[in-house]
Amino acid sequence: MGGTGHIEGPNQLGGISLIVAALTWALMSVMIKCVPGHYSQIVVTVILNDNKKRYLLLDEVGVPVIPVMKYLKHLGQTGKSNNTLKTYCYALKQYFTYLKERNIDYKEVGVKDLADFVG
Repeated sequence: MGGTGHIEGPNQLGGISLIVAALTWALMSVMIKCVPGHYSQIVVTVILNDNKKRYLLLDEVGVPVIPVMKYLKHLGQTGKSNNTLKTYCYALKQYFTYLKERNIDYKEVGVKDLADFVG
């Protein structure tokens, strides 16, 4: 999927230390269960050094879904509440699961794709 990628440094996660990110990834990669024929994603809550919460959507191999991560970071910087960020993360999980199951790149979504998802 074009919307996934690897973490290249701690700044991408808004100040999470590499140790916390590595531990989170290790734990989630153990907990993620891939069912044959089913795309499995997971939402994780990460506590930052300043006790702020961040929500990450991890793909089937435990890698953050980069466009979701960037969007949630942007919303967090605009002062959205933790409940809003969590709700958006779970909604985006449903959306990206829908796209993956239909083999649609998020950059290639058309009006019909959106109508099928909503309807």
